[in-house]
This record gives sequence, structure tokens and C-alpha cells, in this order.
Amino acid sequence: MSAYVRVKEGDKEVSGDDSSKYMRCPPVVTLRVEEVESQIKDAILGVLNSYERASGEGSQILFGCVEKIELREVQYSPLKGSIEVGQISKFERQNPSIAVSVFGLEGEREIIPLRISKVSDRKYHVRMFLLRTEEDESHYVLIKNMSQFLGHLSKCKRVLYWCDNCLTPTDSEDRRNQHQELCLHHAAQAVRLPSQKDAVMKFTNYGNMERHDFVIYADLESILVPYDTAFPDPSKSSSTKTQVHKAFGLSYIIVGQNREFVKPPVVGHGGDDVFERFLLALKKEEEEIEVIRGVDYPIDMTPESQQKFLQATHCYLCKQKLPREGVVKVRDHNPVIEKNNFRGAACMSPCNLNLKRKRIIPVFIHNSARYDTHFLISALGKLTDCSDVNVVPKAKERYKSFSWGNLRFLDSFNFLSTSLEKLVNDLHDDDFYLLKELFPDAEKQSLLRRKGVYPYSYFQSEEQFLETCIPPKECFTSDLTTEEISEEDYEHALKVFKIFDMKNLYDYHDLYILLDTVLLSCVFEAFRRLAIKNYHLDPAFYFSLPGLSWDAALLYTGFKLELITDMKTHLMWEKSMRGGVATINERLMECNNPYVSGYDPSKESVYLLYSDANNLYGYSLSRKLPTHGFRFLSTEEIECLDISKLSENDSTVLYIEKNGLPKHSTKNLIPTLESKNKYCVYSTTLKLYVSLGLEIVEVHRVMEFQQEAWLAPYIKFNTEMRKSAISNFQRSQYKLFNNVIFGKSIENVRRRRNVYLTKNNNKFLKHVKSPLFHSFEIFDNGLVAIEKRKSCILLNRPIFSGSVCLDLAKELMYDFYYNVLKAYYGDRVTCGASDTDSLILSRKTNDVYQDMLDYMEHLDTSDYPQDHFLYSSVNKKVIGKFKDELNGTPLRAMA
Repeated sequence: MSAYVRVKEGDKEVSGDDSSKYMRCPPVVTLRVEEVESQIKDAILGVLNSYERASGEGSQILFGCVEKIELREVQYSPLKGSIEVGQISKFERQNPSIAVSVFGLEGEREIIPLRISKVSDRKYHVRMFLLRTEEDESHYVLIKNMSQFLGHLSKCKRVLYWCDNCLTPTDSEDRRNQHQELCLHHAAQAVRLPSQKDAVMKFTNYGNMERHDFVIYADLESILVPYDTAFPDPSKSSSTKTQVHKAFGLSYIIVGQNREFVKPPVVGHGGDDVFERFLLALKKEEEEIEVIRGVDYPIDMTPESQQKFLQATHCYLCKQKLPREGVVKVRDHNPVIEKNNFRGAACMSPCNLNLKRKRIIPVFIHNSARYDTHFLISALGKLTDCSDVNVVPKAKERYKSFSWGNLRFLDSFNFLSTSLEKLVNDLHDDDFYLLKELFPDAEKQSLLRRKGVYPYSYFQSEEQFLETCIPPKECFTSDLTTEEISEEDYEHALKVFKIFDMKNLYDYHDLYILLDTVLLSCVFEAFRRLAIKNYHLDPAFYFSLPGLSWDAALLYTGFKLELITDMKTHLMWEKSMRGGVATINERLMECNNPYVSGYDPSKESVYLLYSDANNLYGYSLSRKLPTHGFRFLSTEEIECLDISKLSENDSTVLYIEKNGLPKHSTKNLIPTLESKNKYCVYSTTLKLYVSLGLEIVEVHRVMEFQQEAWLAPYIKFNTEMRKSAISNFQRSQYKLFNNVIFGKSIENVRRRRNVYLTKNNNKFLKHVKSPLFHSFEIFDNGLVAIEKRKSCILLNRPIFSGSVCLDLAKELMYDFYYNVLKAYYGDRVTCGASDTDSLILSRKTNDVYQDMLDYMEHLDTSDYPQDHFLYSSVNKKVIGKFKDELNGTPLRAMA
């Protein structure tokens, strides 16, 4: 049902026959509004008047019993005319007794908070609903009864008390106030929590366990055309653009399911439309791949595979028992293979049903988010209206991925976060099999098993590519870094030009861009092979390494995490998220010891050591972490709590919200000496703090939960695999698989945004007028990227793992400093600087290296020279052990 509401202009009500001044309210707000105001001033005066008229239970929910306010006291100066939502903060500053919150409508039925007052202690709280007409007029609707206004969001029939900031209901005003104490620290946004049936996180992406059938690797190059004059005007801008990047070269290869070239590499150059040609070529490849994928062969089983199916007792994907209650054992096969295509016995649901036919074709370009993507999006603006382009954003102009049809463009840097040159140098000989297939000649292979050399800053026009020799060495100097290439690199470029019998620089360009593409394929195929072999997952299905590693951990451990379904619990975990301590405590520290020149024996010996914890977050993640059973203790249970008896080995552990104050300046465990009110901390970390002198003034709340070291097997597996790796590339990847999983455990979904691309003026205006609009960025060819806040977010990440991990990391660092070093040296050790996992320490002692023998169980000295008396491989790469970053070389000073 809809309703018409009347608009007032100032103090004059519009006459009833003026239909243009009536507006239809969306059904979701019908009969839940009191009146519509064309200016926010009138709406505020209306709500203040309604305090006087408030009567009945529903009104008291919002307004309560308050004293009359003199309307002449309401200040609007210097606000004139209609007040926009963005001006309300100024109005609140002028009127310290009034708080104003505004809600809006996204779509036809979704109510969202637009501007929520963060001052909850004011006498009057004005709540309004902002409506927009099709003619783009804005009208403020006075919300008189919040419970009725939002009643459609809940099936509950009793009166509810809603949080303005996140639209979460509570059953009492006190609980709402307690909730808002934490919630108002976050941006206004509607939130949802997982339902009880969805409150389990486990591995479900069984379709990602099969190797992707087609993967495209590509590279793009530009030439740098200088501007004729300064741009923009130096008198108006602090930065000056010197060059414009003009598209010039393209290259791509397609690798099939059996790690083979599907077709010869494609290389092109020249012309103003090179990137458009690149995209159209990929679209044609997509069509051809779809034809191949369209084959649907029935299952074909040999007697051996039939026997294997009959004897199977577990699903070959999830490893669970078959058959079992509610789960049927089925035959899984590969429909694109005609003969002998049986893959294994599987659960009908979810495993077999999740093995859907592949539609997406991943296109990997290294570091594309910072460069190539911008050009490709602009080129798409020439080819289409971008209505079929979907973006996974990091920001308006930086995308984790974007898709055009079935082509999904991905940045390989999100998996392999270093330069292509370093990645190639770290490869094992076996990883170059694609390069060997393309260049079977041994001499050419030896030249191409490294990143090429290219004079980026030299090329300013296409005519230069007609030159028949390599330009002078100085032409290879980068304008950006001003770094010159080595003589060895220049000789390499000359030799490549000669050995490949090149006629001009077009040939050199084509080989360079092809080589970059092939080397990227060698690197990423080596990465895929490592991931598929050890984690049974193909990275080609993922957007980045953190997502891949998180899935790998869930699959490897088979663990099921309980997700939070209570907003009070989630807010406390969010509040507890604090990173490591990073401080500079001393402006200058200098050493004086026999190991450095300038040693003065008449003065006290002082040593500076730069110590770093091995894989700090890997250490924390391998310890017991929260898993399920979250509940708050009662007041009686808190009174009986004895912190000294808390143990990490307990299956039930606590998270405590308390007030604390260091007793003495020498015992402080936090960067300041001020009281910490309602500080949330893990129980064993708090136990350490108390043992070191922290005084607990008051305990507010205590959360209990069950815990297990569920990630320990995964962390240990990667650590052991790193030790046995046969190349630097493998060692680096195993380390990254451990490191990135921490980032996934602290993922903040509140920061997520939507980005839309459009060339349509009406769509653009619709997005801009949306109350969720944030900003926009203009590309070429009339294409615009619009960034919007999400109307609602689902809080479904296990942030409790990351929170406890952060506390355990701080616990290790403080324990090492106070209970190992301070216990050994007393006041003779001071901390000059610290970062999350490292310490720069001054130690006054005769010989610090002799001292280290006394606490070697805490140290990793495996990187010391093997002839050094401290060298030991006992703690080599052991997580949580401390290593000397300079490996025995004395640190002279820190400033």
C-alpha cells in the first residue's frame, strides 16, 4: 500500500489542489511518517515540537519525557536556505542540546542510515527520513516512532529498541545504549550477522580443487610521449606531468589443462587502438574456448574404474565417509574428455554439485592493478558501454579484478608480490619448461632465462622502432629512478639483438614483451603446480593469495569455525583489534665495544642488537585460538575470576574487558602511562601484564570461549616444506602462505566498497544521487567509475582469530624483553626502538655474544657464519625464536 504525504513550504502549507507538491512515499515507509518537510529546518522544529506532544508507549521509545525547549534557541546561522545532510554537523555544533540523524532509502525497500549523530548524550534526538522524488527534489520525513518505522525488518511483535548506526534491534533501552557505546565508533551502515544455519565456516570450494582448463597470461607496453608544454599549469598545481603513456604493444599466451600451449603466442604492436585490438582478440579467444567447453561427453568407465568406485568408502574431494546419512555416493566425471573420464567417487552434495562447468577464463597480467588495468578499462569504454563489466575494487582506480563477460582480468602480483625479475631469478630449472618449448635452441634459452632489458624512457614515438641497432647505454637510464643499467645488462641487450638476428627495434620490442609473457607463465605455472600438489587447490580460481591460503588452511585441517551471530560479541572482538607496538624511545643510541673501531676501553661497553622474531604471526596462529562456544560471564562468575590461574592450555579461555593502570613507569607495557579504560585483552596476555606490574582497576565484561590450535598443523606443514624446498621461489612461497593467512583473519568487511562503471548519463546521475554515493573518477571516452558504500554488510569473518593472534604476538615480544632480557640484564638493557616483530636494544655488558650462550634456547643463529661460535641450526627458522638481523655484525648506532 502507498500513501501520499503533504509538503510544507516554510510555515505555509501547500494547497490541496497543487498535486505537484505531493509525493508518493515508498511502501516501506507508508504510515510510518508524521509529515514531510521541504527544508531540514522545518523538520527539526517539527520534531522538537513533537517532544511536547509525545504521548503513549511508542512515542516514549523515541522521545521520552523531556522538558520543553524554546524554539527561538535553535540556531541556524550561518546555515541559510535548505540544509544538506553534509551540513548537519555544523548545525549540531551550533546547538549542543540537539542530535540529528538521517535515514534514507536504497532501492525500493532497503532503509539505510545516511548520517548518524555520534553524540548520544544530547537532550533531543531528531530522526528524519530523506526522500527523493523522481524530479530530484529532496524532502525530510519526520520519524516519530522508530520501532514502528523499522518494524518490517523484524518478525518480532514486541517493541524493539534499534541502533541508529547499524539498524540492529535490542530488547531494552539499556542494552541499546551499551551496544551504541561500541557501535558508534564505526561508520553508519546497516549490518547483518550470519543466521544460525550459516554460522559455520568450513571449506566448500571443491570446484577449485580441479586444475583450471584455460589460463591466459598477457603483457602490455606503452611508449612515453613528452608534453610540449608544462601540464598542468605549474602556477596552479604542485605536480607537473611530463609524459603521456600511449599504448603500443601487446602479447598473450594461452596455457591449457595439461600445461601446454593451446596455440602459438600472440604478439602485436603499433597503432592507436592496440589495447582495443588486444581486448577484441581475447573476446574471440573466449568464443573459441566456449566452443571447446561446450562438449558434454557422458561418463565412460573402465572395469578398473568401476571397481574403484564400488570399493570407495570416502569422497575423493572432501575425504568424508560414503555413503552417510543424507548423502549419496555418485560417480564424478570430466565431461570434456571422451574416454575413461571417471574422476572418483564423490558426495552428491555439496562436492559433486560444486564441480560446475567452468565459465570464467582468468587473464593474468603482472602488477596490472597499478598500471595496465587503467588502460584496459579506458579501452573497454571505447568498445562497450561497460554494462557487462564487473569490478572487484580496492579503490576507484585500483581493482583487485575486473570481468568482461567470462574474461576475468587478475593481477598476478596479488599472489606473487615481488618483481618479475626476482621471481624469475628464483625459479628452478624445471620451471622453465614453457620457455624451453617455445625456444628449443639452447643458446637462446640461456639468454632468455632472465628478465629482459628495455629502454622505456627512450621510446617517445613509433618511428624510433625503425632504428636498426640497440641505442646507446645511457638511453636505458630510467627517467623515474635515474638509475643506469649495468654494463652486464647492456651487453646482454646487444647479444640478444645479435643472436636473434633482429632487423630493427620492432623485433627487439616484440621479443621483449613476448619474453615477459612467457616468463610470467613459467612463474605462475610453477606457483600453480606447487599449490595443486601441496594444497590441492588451483590459484587460477582465486583473486589473491590470502583467499587461497585461507581456503588451503580450511581444507588441510578440515576444521569448522563457529561464526559470531550476536552483535554484542562481534563489537567486542572488533574493539579488541590492536596491532603491534611501534615506538622510537631513544633519539640516538651508540655502541662502544671491542668489536667496532673507535672503541674506548675507558668507557662502559655497550652493544646494540637488532633482534627480530621468526614469523611472529605464524607463531601466534599456531597456538590455541578461539573456535566456538562464545558467551559472556555473569556478574557472579566475574567476581569469582582468578586471573593468576588462567592457562593457555585450558580448553575454555577468556577475553576480558577491564580498566588498567601501570604501577610504575618502568613497568609500563603500553606506549603511554595513562589509564586504559575498557581495554579488551586475551586472558593469558593479561596474566603476563599483571605479573609484570599492571594493576587492574575494574573488570567490566568477560567473554568465554572454547579454543584449539587448529591452524598449527597448517603452519607446521608450510614451515617444514620451506625447509625442504629446492629453490628460492618455493621457499618464498611457503613463507607467504603462512604470512598472508593472518591478514585474512583480521579482514575488515566494513571497508568494502562497490564500484560501478558507466557511460550512460542517466545511470551516472542515478548513482550520484544515491545516498550511498562516495565519489567518482573519470576515465577516457565518457567512461566514469563511481564508488559507493555498501548498503548492508554481512559480518561473517572470524576476526576473533586475528584478535587473539595480535595479543599473542605482543605477549611473545613483551615476554622476551621482560622475562628473558630484563631478567638477565636488569637495568643494563634498554629498548631504543620497536616494531611489531623487532626490537633494537642497547645492552651494557662485557661481551653480548658470550651472554647469548646463556639464553640460546630463545635464539635462532642459523644465519650466522658457520665458523662463528654462536652458529647453530637447532632453531633454524623455528617460529617465535629471535634472530640477529645483522648476523653477528656489530650495529654501530641508531638515530
